[in-house]
Amino acid sequence: MAELDFHSASIDQIGAAFRGEGCVLLRNCIDADNLARLKGTLDEILAGQDTIHFADWEMTARGLPHFCEYLFGDKHYTLLDSVLGGRHRVSRNTSTRRIGNSPDSKGYQQPLTPHLDAFFHRFEWTVNFWVPFQDCGRDAPSLAVVRAPVAEAQAFTGYDGRRRRSGPPPQWNFANFSNASLAVDDLRRAFGERVWAPEYAFGDAMMLSNWTLHFTHSLPEMTERRSSVELRFNARASLGEALSDVLGPSAAKMLTALRRMVPFGDAVHEPRSH
Repeated sequence: MAELDFHSASIDQIGAAFRGEGCVLLRNCIDADNLARLKGTLDEILAGQDTIHFADWEMTARGLPHFCEYLFGDKHYTLLDSVLGGRHRVSRNTSTRRIGNSPDSKGYQQPLTPHLDAFFHRFEWTVNFWVPFQDCGRDAPSLAVVRAPVAEAQAFTGYDGRRRRSGPPPQWNFANFSNASLAVDDLRRAFGERVWAPEYAFGDAMMLSNWTLHFTHSLPEMTERRSSVELRFNARASLGEALSDVLGPSAAKMLTALRRMVPFGDAVHEPRSH
């Protein structure tokens, strides 16, 4: 089940869907008034600016709350504790994004091709709540995901199982992946109907990880531009430790398989923005 109502679903149901498919669409995840309040604050800050991204750390540097403090309540934080092993922090890669179809959309980024966030960010276990600031998926570009667990996404992208071998842009972390130049058709051939581009309503959120394949769903008829916020949270443990805490001893076989691909001994560092 890749789509749940945030209020009626239990933490266990959401966590099971997320771990099983690498993502879950949470309907009514964010209170509409709270989301409108954050959007209004950002609109005031960015008025007249051609800014594709505005980072959470730029928000707090102004003496304002973290994005999540505008949007999250107790259940959101309980869910984070569940999927991040009880230890987490706001990632420096938490930011807003503006997307537009037209190449002359100043201040708006062109649609993004398929990728893992792990291509660009550090490898520690990261959960992302992708929240659009308007309805999207019909008239405005949205987010498409591949419904596949971590190990399958890593195998498809040819992750070599080594520690991050990063470089400056445009090298990023691509040295760790043998299949990082992806097109939507590649995903459709490999994953079929598990390539998913739902429509989003104001207040919906897609919960995904830094090991979830995703891209901008954009069609020529989508003439409206879209803005969104990406609420990322890093585990304070390594990926292996976080998964072990979350999945428990019964997942020993899965973790043994993942050890061939995941650098369990990696220390946790603050990632850089991209």
